[in-house]
Amino acid sequence: MAALTAGQLLDGDTGESRLAAGYDSPVKRVRGKAVPPGGCAQEAERKLLGRDDLRSEAGVVSRINTESFSSSRSTPAVKTVFAKWSSCMKKAGYDFPDPLKSIGSADLNVPAAPKAETELATADVKCKESVDLVAVWSRAETSIQRGMIKKKASATAAQRADNATRLRNAAEIVKKSG
Repeated sequence: MAALTAGQLLDGDTGESRLAAGYDSPVKRVRGKAVPPGGCAQEAERKLLGRDDLRSEAGVVSRINTESFSSSRSTPAVKTVFAKWSSCMKKAGYDFPDPLKSIGSADLNVPAAPKAETELATADVKCKESVDLVAVWSRAETSIQRGMIKKKASATAAQRADNATRLRNAAEIVKKSG
């Protein structure tokens, strides 16, 4: 971990590194070998981006993702489809206000789902299909995302360009390494 991060965390919005918890200073050497500034992870990022400046618009993209998900849940169409789903689930013997609550009821610490969880999952899928929940929710969130992307057009375009650069440079690195 010390070689990977050099004991630092990268703030992608600013491109600045700060010390990670538990480190008094950046790690300079591991097992006698020099560690690049920011660690091997930041060195790899510099190679993939083809530049030293590691500022990124990934935070903007991530916020669009999380905020649109949250906002979509309160749209009239999603509230309506959740209510229809909840009603369908009640008929199947379950009482959940929305699909996220039913997911939270599963015990993920067991290697195989108990019969009751399999039955719940089956009812969940049937109800989602019967009310077209996935399509309705997807349309609502997509609409919100498009508006947010439009408002942040320069940031999303910059991130798209960075992603394309990373892919192009990664392909070249893989090609050269055989």
